[in-house]
Amino acid sequence: MTERKGLVVAFAVGTLCVAYGGWLLLTSRRLADVPAALWWLAGVLVAHDGIVAPLTIIAGLLVVRFIPALVRPPVQAGLFVSVVLVVASSALVLGLGRDPLNPSLLPLPYGRNLALLLGLVWAAVLAAIVVRSARSRRRPRDEANPSRGPQRWR
Repeated sequence: MTERKGLVVAFAVGTLCVAYGGWLLLTSRRLADVPAALWWLAGVLVAHDGIVAPLTIIAGLLVVRFIPALVRPPVQAGLFVSVVLVVASSALVLGLGRDPLNPSLLPLPYGRNLALLLGLVWAAVLAAIVVRSARSRRRPRDEANPSRGPQRWR
């Protein structure tokens, strides 16, 4: 799939998701909930454009600046998965919705479990780095085109 086709497909899927969300908002909720939903949507947009996007840009610049090219893809993947895990589990780790009168509500050690998952992710990143480094050293250097030889730790 070319890059342009991928963008078209992503735009079409996104448009369908927005249309479905709008339809759900207008048909399955009371009309009194619409202003609250619009405020929530505005808050999410401000949080994304004011916090998430700048932090992502800064992280990307730091990765490109300080991480060698050979190990950059596994590190980027590890960062992406880590951020998704932390964001997805943050409500559980913080105990939002926990009721002291109902101990069966949120009963697991979510912080420990998140730490274990992050450890597994970064162990996989480390394994990928070791494999990439070993493959890079075994690959014969192409004398006619030195850029096709083993990748260097830049």
